[in-house]
Amino acid sequence: MSKYWPIATLLVAICLGALAFHYHGQYATAQKSLNSTQAVTKNALTAIRLMHDISKATHDEKQKLADEGAARVVYIREAVKDDQCAVRDVATAATEHLRLLENRVRAGKPTEVKP
Repeated sequence: MSKYWPIATLLVAICLGALAFHYHGQYATAQKSLNSTQAVTKNALTAIRLMHDISKATHDEKQKLADEGAARVVYIREAVKDDQCAVRDVATAATEHLRLLENRVRAGKPTEVKP
């Protein structure tokens, strides 16, 4: 038995080395895949956070403009509440002219409109 002992030990060591090398390769491949997946996830989360920040900033700016507009309406109403001109009816032709002008401005067309 003593003459086969070194050969058996060497054979077992070679098998263990081959298994270790094989599983180390699988581990390295899995680690690369994991790193790649984590990078993709991190980039996706960064893009989502960026879009959220942009959306929040846009919403805040719209809210600020709406609040300022509401404050202007209150100010204008207070400023003209005792003005006799503010309670008079506007001529239909003038109203139509102003609507036409507004529509042309919104459409981006020249604002030269003849009454």
